[in-house]
Amino acid sequence: MDYFANESQVLRVGDFEFANRTDRITIGGGDITRDEDGLKTLRALAEQLRQIEAALTVDRDKGQLPKKIAIKADTSEANPFN
Repeated sequence: MDYFANESQVLRVGDFEFANRTDRITIGGGDITRDEDGLKTLRALAEQLRQIEAALTVDRDKGQLPKKIAIKADTSEANPFN
């Protein structure tokens, strides 16, 4: 996933979801179980976190990473069919 590049990408890792935004990544999800599946999920999550860290580090090294941002308000509209 191209972290912080758009408002549309979503990546699923097990029951976890990484939702891409230009100002943040929202991570929601499930459980890491104490078994082989849990270890596999954890390793996949760790890889995604490393990619997010790399994206932030690139911005910092370019002098483009602010100390703190104000989170943009969600501009999505309610689904009229719900």
